[in-house]
Amino acid sequence: MSSSEGDRNFDDLVEHFAGKIYGDKGQQGNIEKGRLRHAVIRRDLLAEIPQLEVPDSSAQMQVLDIGAGLGQWVIELAERGCRLTYNDISQNMMSAARQRAAEVLPAPVFEQLSWFAKPYQELQADIAANSQDLILCHALIEWLEEPEQLLARLYHWMKPGALLSLCHYNPAGKRLRNLVFGNFKSVERELAGDTIDASKVRGGLTPSNPSSIEQIDQWLLAAGFIPQRQSGIRVFSDYTLDKRGGLSSPEAVFDMEMAMSLDKDLVSSSRYRHLILRKPS
Repeated sequence: MSSSEGDRNFDDLVEHFAGKIYGDKGQQGNIEKGRLRHAVIRRDLLAEIPQLEVPDSSAQMQVLDIGAGLGQWVIELAERGCRLTYNDISQNMMSAARQRAAEVLPAPVFEQLSWFAKPYQELQADIAANSQDLILCHALIEWLEEPEQLLARLYHWMKPGALLSLCHYNPAGKRLRNLVFGNFKSVERELAGDTIDASKVRGGLTPSNPSSIEQIDQWLLAAGFIPQRQSGIRVFSDYTLDKRGGLSSPEAVFDMEMAMSLDKDLVSSSRYRHLILRKPS
C-alpha cells in the first residue's frame, strides 16, 4: 500500500480554502472559480449520467467522493438521490462539510451519508472492491506524494461500467500564465527541472510539483480506464491582463469560459482539466 505521509492535508486552511476557491464574488472582471469548476463538472456529469437530472431516478447509485473537501458534491448528489460516501484526509474539512450537510439536507438523507476522515490509502477496509457506480476525485492527485498509486485504487473500487470524474491541476496552465505575466525566471527554473520545497509553500493553494497531462494520461491508460470526455476549466480568464470588452463582465467571462471549456485545442493549456472515464464492463 502506498504511503500518505507526504500527502497535503488542508486542516490548517479550511477557512482560507473556502474563501479562496468558493468566495470570489466576480468583482472587477474576476469570476467565481468554484462556481465555474462546479458548473463544468456538473455539465459533464449530466451528459454522461442523464438520470441525475431527475430526482430519485439515481437512488441506487453508490457514489464515492475522494478528497471531497467542503462536500459540495456530496450535498448535491445526495439531493439527487445518490448514496454518498465522503472521504478527505482532513478532519477539519470533514467537520465543516458535515455541518453544512446537516444544515441543508433532510434528516433521512443526511443519515444515509457515510463519512471518513483519513487518507484514501486507509479506506481498503471501508470500501469494497467493485462497489461504486461513480467516483469523484477533484483536485486531489496533484497533492499526493505518490500520485501514480491513486488511479489503480479508484479502479479497484469501481463496478464494471462505472464512471470516474477526475479533475486535476494542469502545470502547463501555470507555465502559460508565467509567460503571459513575464515571469520568465519561474519558467526557466521549471524547464531546468528545479522542484519546489513543498514545506515552503504550505499556506498556498497552488500545487508545487503537479503531474503533466501526458503523465496522468499514461497512468489512466495503465490502470485500464476508457476516456469518455474531457473539458478545460479556466481556459483563458487566468491569462488576461486588460479587462476590456467582454472581459469586464464576470458573467460574460463565465459564459465564454463554459463555451470554450469544450474546445479541445484549449484544454491542454487550461488551469484544470476535467475527465470522465469509464471502467470497462
